[in-house]
Amino acid sequence: MTIRDFKEYISDLVGFEVEAGTIFFDDLGLDELDIEILLLKIASDFNVDFTGFDYRDFRPRNFELLTGRRHKVFDLNHLFDVVKSGKWSNPN
Repeated sequence: MTIRDFKEYISDLVGFEVEAGTIFFDDLGLDELDIEILLLKIASDFNVDFTGFDYRDFRPRNFELLTGRRHKVFDLNHLFDVVKSGKWSNPN
């Protein structure tokens, strides 16, 4: 699978075209349930272990207000690397 194939796969799942630099989840406008469904689908389709992924760290809404920390971000390229490795890793 190429990054182009993966971009098309994600675009099909979310219903609109995404770019390589698309930030999950800020740019997608997905709610928590949509994100959970998306990650479960990726885990199932590509046999990816998302152990260690904590959605709360990446949720932009109210994160800074509730935690006093900036939320983490990752883009399509990072998610593609996760799929290739088969295991979640936090972005740098």
